[in-house]
Amino acid sequence: MQDKVRNDPIHDIHGAEKAIAALRILSAESVYHAGSGHLGAPLGLAPALYALWAHEILYDPTNPLWEGRDRFILSGGHGSVLYYVLMHLAAFRDSKGQAYLTSEQLRKLRKLGSLTPAHPEYGHTLGVEMTTGPLGQGCASSVGMAAGVKWLQASYPDSNLFEQRIFTFCGDGDLMEGISAEAASLAGHWGLGNLVWIYDNNKVSIEGKTTLAFSEDVTARFKAYGWHIETVEDGEDWQAVLQALKKTRGRDRPTFIDLHTCIGRGLLNREGTERAHGGTLTKEELQTLYRLNNWHGKDFLAADQDVFAHFAETLGLRGQKAHEAWQRKFQIFKKDNPEKALCLENIFKGKLPQNWDQCLEEILSEKGSVSTRISSGKILSAIAETVPFLLGGAGDVGPSTFTLLANEKDFGGKEGFSFTGRNFHFGVREAGMGAIANGIALIGLRPFVGTFLAFFDYIHPAIRLSAMMKLPVIYVFTLDSIKVGEDGPTHQPVEQLAQLRSIPGLTVIRPADECETQQAWHFAMEAKRTPIALIFSRQSVPQLTASHIADYPVSKGAYILKEACHENGLPECILMASGSEVALAEEVWKKLILSDVKARLVSFPSFECFEQQSEAYKEKILPSSVRARIAVELGVSQPWGKYLGLEGGMLSVEDFGESGDGEILARSRGFTEENLLDLVRKVLLRCQNKIE
Repeated sequence: MQDKVRNDPIHDIHGAEKAIAALRILSAESVYHAGSGHLGAPLGLAPALYALWAHEILYDPTNPLWEGRDRFILSGGHGSVLYYVLMHLAAFRDSKGQAYLTSEQLRKLRKLGSLTPAHPEYGHTLGVEMTTGPLGQGCASSVGMAAGVKWLQASYPDSNLFEQRIFTFCGDGDLMEGISAEAASLAGHWGLGNLVWIYDNNKVSIEGKTTLAFSEDVTARFKAYGWHIETVEDGEDWQAVLQALKKTRGRDRPTFIDLHTCIGRGLLNREGTERAHGGTLTKEELQTLYRLNNWHGKDFLAADQDVFAHFAETLGLRGQKAHEAWQRKFQIFKKDNPEKALCLENIFKGKLPQNWDQCLEEILSEKGSVSTRISSGKILSAIAETVPFLLGGAGDVGPSTFTLLANEKDFGGKEGFSFTGRNFHFGVREAGMGAIANGIALIGLRPFVGTFLAFFDYIHPAIRLSAMMKLPVIYVFTLDSIKVGEDGPTHQPVEQLAQLRSIPGLTVIRPADECETQQAWHFAMEAKRTPIALIFSRQSVPQLTASHIADYPVSKGAYILKEACHENGLPECILMASGSEVALAEEVWKKLILSDVKARLVSFPSFECFEQQSEAYKEKILPSSVRARIAVELGVSQPWGKYLGLEGGMLSVEDFGESGDGEILARSRGFTEENLLDLVRKVLLRCQNKIE
């Protein structure tokens, strides 16, 4: 059906040439007016972008959020001006039907508050499918998008609603990044036939010719990954590009188009050199571009109306027909399958099924001690039974992160796998895994991914983009401290908690027991505009109480677990801890009470949640008049300073660990009741002396 819609006749060759010229000139004028920018790629890629958008991609410019649209990812986000100009010429409309990216916005390229930032930003500019800029991230996330569409297509086969394809423009820099290799390997392994990467092969990098650092046979590499290969020798020939695009249809494996282009096409002495990559544009260079593109007598940043009409008659008309056909199919599916249609609507709207969390109430706490990673795995599988679009996996450590869903198939298109599978085996590819999860989330599904906390650094860039895009990806980190033990310092996280907490927009939760783990998962599932990092222990931890789940307000970030106060309602000191260290703090709290010290024990699972609370609540938990504050955590002390104050004290880990028994190692670093009790006394004495 969709292939028929794509096959619009190509009659207006002159209109195509004018449209390509407009893409180039308006890009150049925008950069000239901005005084900076990256024009090299846009000048070289204009014919290919035209071929894709005018004659192949299914997209309705009057409704850029239509769920049935194909997706376009500009992985080399520095070339954003070309996409902004395309959106302008294609007359993208907002929800009110108003022209969205006007020439005025092109004049504001790279300016504060504009809709045309230097790199595309998801959620900021309508029509941008994801935030790109760090090279390789767009490539990897496009694999996640393609996987998400394949899962929907296989899970709702009678709907015929999910024939979308994912098109990605990438360059030499993208393919040099290791993350693109990780993602490309998985795309070939999974058989994602709805994925197309278009490689801007201009043989130039910022420092010079790509042969300085990049000499492998790229197409041979992708062939080895299991991709279909197409080659376009002349990137100026938009019809050759279109023929290559048509050959990508109906494949059972992803397609790599090796597109030979010239960076900075038409830029006087800079064409085809590293100097064309970016920078300012001179008036002389702009005049030369006018001449080469037969662009005469036109206003600045203005194209002829027949260019707008050309895009309307190609992209616009084709997209509207496809959109209308998709809506008719959805209404038929909704009539015949109301329950399945409701689930799809939930996915489209980012809603969870009604009463999804009843499963949490049915999970009883284990008797005695249990590690929070085991509790997490049990809770995750229970949630998956009620939320059918929750899916994910781990970087080949599923048995250790407990992120394999019980009784679910493995995702993939090969024998023994299924595109309906909800267990994703990413292999040892943490960087690619995180970016793929972002792509899955951008399709509307709820992904989770897991690895060891010590390996957070591999996945950090993807988490940063999750936070920028406000995607509710759930990151599961286990083996959360030096108590990992025998595996040694390479596997013992020390600074990672502080790193995670430093990422704006990321919510980090480190639960102390199974009840807090239940609440942590509840918060993570309810999150709509924030990624979540859940931190779980390898070692067993005791259940702090047998209280009902509602007695554990993890969503508040910090709460009073135990206390003994003076008549004025204030304690002498406050003990704070997260995760497994709450149990240690509780034992010390008991000894303080026996010593007639009025102490408060605060479980502190999430700094970010606590900071979202009212000032009154924060004052209630941490009264400003109580300066004797002590924190205990198996990590660096850096994040705790604002809660400890100048008189507080901290039991922390300020150096890397070593190989050996985890409990013995922790004790050797001072994590004992005696040391913590001694620290409390020192802080109390220091605060009393200050008062005196």
